[in-house]
Amino acid sequence: MSGRGRGGRGGGGARGAGAGPPKVVGGPQLQPTAIDTCPPPQFDKKALPKTFVGAFSSFGKDTEATKDAEGKFVEPTGKFLNVKAKPVGQRGQPVPVVVNMMPLELTAKPRQLYRVDFQPEQELRRHRLYLLHNVLEDFKQNWAYDGEALLYAPELLGGKKEHSLTTQRNVTREQVETVVVTLRWASHQKGTLDKRAVTFFCTQFKAGMLKQTQRKQVGTDYFDFDQAIHVPEYFCYLVPGLDCTVYVTQCGPVLSIDMQHKHVRTDTVWQNMKQSVRVDPRQRQEVISQMFEHKIVLLNYSDPTKPVTKRTVLVDRVRWDLSPKSTFPCKKSGKEISYKDYMRERYQIKNAALDENQPLLENVSKREHDREGKPKVSHFIPSLCSLTGQTTEMKADTRRCRELMKHTALPPHDRLSRIMSNVKALVEDAAFKSQLEPWGLQIKPQMIKLTARRLPSPAVVSKGGTQIQIGGVQSWDTQMPCLMFRAADALADWAIVTYAQTQTLREFVDKLKAWAEGTGVPLGNPRICVTQGQRPADYDAAIRQHLADKKPRFVLVGVAKKEEPYKTVKTLLSGPAFGIPSQFVMQEKLHEKMDLKVGKVLVQMNVKGGGAPWAIDMTGTDLVMFVGLDVHHSGTLGQPGASVAGYVAVLDRYCTRFYSRSFLVKSRQQILVPPTDQDPNLQSLTVQALGRFAAGNKKLPKYVVVYRDGGSEGELEAIHRVEVKAIQDGLEEARAKAAAHTKQPVDVPQLVFFVALKKIRTRFFAAATGSAPWPHTHAVGNPMPGTIIDTDITSNLLQEFYICCQHVNQGSATPTKYQKIADTSDLKTDVLQQWTYNLAHMYYNWYGTVRVPAPMMYASALAKYVGTNLRGHNVHQNLHPLLHYL
Repeated sequence: MSGRGRGGRGGGGARGAGAGPPKVVGGPQLQPTAIDTCPPPQFDKKALPKTFVGAFSSFGKDTEATKDAEGKFVEPTGKFLNVKAKPVGQRGQPVPVVVNMMPLELTAKPRQLYRVDFQPEQELRRHRLYLLHNVLEDFKQNWAYDGEALLYAPELLGGKKEHSLTTQRNVTREQVETVVVTLRWASHQKGTLDKRAVTFFCTQFKAGMLKQTQRKQVGTDYFDFDQAIHVPEYFCYLVPGLDCTVYVTQCGPVLSIDMQHKHVRTDTVWQNMKQSVRVDPRQRQEVISQMFEHKIVLLNYSDPTKPVTKRTVLVDRVRWDLSPKSTFPCKKSGKEISYKDYMRERYQIKNAALDENQPLLENVSKREHDREGKPKVSHFIPSLCSLTGQTTEMKADTRRCRELMKHTALPPHDRLSRIMSNVKALVEDAAFKSQLEPWGLQIKPQMIKLTARRLPSPAVVSKGGTQIQIGGVQSWDTQMPCLMFRAADALADWAIVTYAQTQTLREFVDKLKAWAEGTGVPLGNPRICVTQGQRPADYDAAIRQHLADKKPRFVLVGVAKKEEPYKTVKTLLSGPAFGIPSQFVMQEKLHEKMDLKVGKVLVQMNVKGGGAPWAIDMTGTDLVMFVGLDVHHSGTLGQPGASVAGYVAVLDRYCTRFYSRSFLVKSRQQILVPPTDQDPNLQSLTVQALGRFAAGNKKLPKYVVVYRDGGSEGELEAIHRVEVKAIQDGLEEARAKAAAHTKQPVDVPQLVFFVALKKIRTRFFAAATGSAPWPHTHAVGNPMPGTIIDTDITSNLLQEFYICCQHVNQGSATPTKYQKIADTSDLKTDVLQQWTYNLAHMYYNWYGTVRVPAPMMYASALAKYVGTNLRGHNVHQNLHPLLHYL
């Protein structure tokens, strides 16, 4: 929570800001960059696909593949596309933007498609490819294989539609397997833009990337290790690579390209193991095993026959009974050989690099089997493996993250320049072109430049209805007047639980009371409760002893280390015994910038107690209930914990009163389905939220607008089938109850349901309106808050838009993509888009706009709080109207 500027009471021109229409002020900071641009292609609308084709990763993974509530793939029905078509938005100031998308040519030449089957089945892609090369060698025709079950050819293979071909493969030195490869003609692709055309492009794109000698494959992506950025002070290096996604849009197929970085640690797994010497020797093996099991490691050596591959391995367990001097039967010679001798002969690794005291890492393959049909087991030496990614401790190290961001948080001009240079090098590479050109496939190395709109910023409302024109600034804390929009009465009766009543704490409380008086918050004299120690049990005992009989309405908890008593105290105070909101402070650091911390803590206390620092008149006279949904998965791989869904509804026109609930969902599932029928669910919570809304507004809302966070595009159908239906059933049930209560006809609230996608690689940047000062150079910068795109690069079948709500001054902004999968309302597109932007101003942990609507941010915070800290337990009903989880 930012508190800057709140100490300057009374001054500033914000007090004199009167009501008036929202205004758009300011502009983006632009810097020149060397890129080529083009207008959106004029694609024949009749040639666009009639079935939904969305995002495909460049390695061929269909992110649109439809999954059910259990995560299984099912045939799509497309019911979520049956949304009433509405005109695109018109509100806002036109602004030019450059998008990191490049046009594709996918349909220039026809192709013959074959279905490929192997008998017996071949689990490994390299085995299937080897067998195909054997059986198709005599045809002397060009062909392409997708690695799974599809084969493409420019003409019929041998002039026939079906082939049954026999070949052999050496399983071992002694065992030879006879394999029958069957090719069955499936279709003739006559230059039609559909899912198969996109799949074929991905097949060839991946084949072209495999031929790039300077890029190495790590997992499913490709990285340029020659351009690795070494960060020696943090024992890691950052490897740049391209993240590519294919979309079918209103302007045809496009390739979205962004920079990404692979975090690779320079210290080996064995070095990390040896750092655990401080652990009790009796527990050392168990602790180290827990540290590295289910982690992905990168092998620091490569197969000489595959120089473009950097292999990653999932560690299933640590084998303490094995070491580099242990032996295994060599597949090539058939003789026993030690691991260290094998590494010396195969990879020229000297024995000096192999400490014989280290254990081995074991991987059990899910696809490969040995000659007995058992899963293939492989072992790896820790000193030859590096860990990828970052640990929780690394991510919590702010200084480390700040240093790495200097290399990864690229500003717009640098990001676009690197993307353009990488793509140009790619399309000019002879090996890469040989995979695309014979098939009529083409990437046009020009970024799409189009016209977006910048929505007006809303006026922020303070005490007494005073409106402050914020104009899209990064933070408005210095513009806000002193008084809170609404003060929390709960703070009149509060208590402090602390391990020591220090002079610093007394000074902090005195300043807190002074600030409260200046902001109109009724902060009374606190009851002081001192614990017997700093352990979680000491806090638990003190709270039960001193606060159980006469419960305060708010508790401030002073701790030395937040991690230790936090979960215990939060679970106790939030549970059925108390139901009291609380705020933690680190006592030992209160003296650091105390004035700043006092303002931040006071705002937090006011919010958690039911108050509101500011407001926005969201909907005027219309009664609208906004709902945010999200799911949080706690636990680790192999040890799944509770999956918790957050449900937060807005109960007033100013977006300052809430109804917050959480409920368990099926473990590790993205669709919001409770484990049992007895648990709360979307339908029952919707009925309860509408009941709270009607109690405060004297009637049901006219509209219910839902923002659903998370979920891939492949889960849209399951979300529509399960979640949209549950909410619609809840709306009907609430209508029936209201009609029975008033004994008058009541209309069903009209529903709008958005799925918000944050994990996207699509970016757009503000561009100069005039001509460039020199060829192939444009001035670009991060877009201003409220910049929106709903034409050209959006789906031709699904109503969607991209909007950047946040102000970004470091790195490059990432917009959020909203897909509307249900709409029974008469609301115009402009209204829905403006509401979406306005709601981004209402997250009380920051005096500025956030990336997504506040109800969705609150739902995410609630789900994470309950799943991580409360272990999935429900909170007391007194806390349902409060943002107690911030």
